[in-house]
Amino acid sequence: MPSTTGHLSIAAGWLSYDSGRAADARSLYSEALAAARLADDPALEGHAFGCLSLLAKASGRPREAVSAAQGAQNAVRTYGSARMLSLFSMREAGGWALLGDAGAADRAIVRAHDLYSRGPAEADRNGWSSTPRPNSPGWKHSPVPTSISTNEPLPEPNRPSCCTATGSRGTRHCTQPTLRSNML
Repeated sequence: MPSTTGHLSIAAGWLSYDSGRAADARSLYSEALAAARLADDPALEGHAFGCLSLLAKASGRPREAVSAAQGAQNAVRTYGSARMLSLFSMREAGGWALLGDAGAADRAIVRAHDLYSRGPAEADRNGWSSTPRPNSPGWKHSPVPTSISTNEPLPEPNRPSCCTATGSRGTRHCTQPTLRSNML
């Protein structure tokens, strides 16, 4: 029952946010987070934290966006989905970018791409983290070119090759700041 309540709270949160009621959305996402913890549902907890991160970023609260994205990563770390971790790493990168911390944003972007490249897992098939597949009814209108739960690679124009440059100490980073900000 708590998981269902959490999922409904997230859906209501999205509706609230879309209606211009960000405060209500935040309250509903927080309720979803509490329900996820009661149900011991790491995917739902990650989803709730992820929604809070997006809301914080959209509301101009980048520190909160980073913190919520990191909370999402901690929640799903043992869930078995590198792609979910990748998604939440990108949300973290968005917060760092708003804070003006290019180094932290770069590290989060590189981590996201490394995680995504591990491929899909059974845990990715949870419903909320997938997007329409090619030739499915929603594909033409989807802003995302692939599903988190498929093995299909991103089309070449969207693959940020700038994020594979190797630095002087063998670390990878994003070499094009304008691409970094456009990705987020």
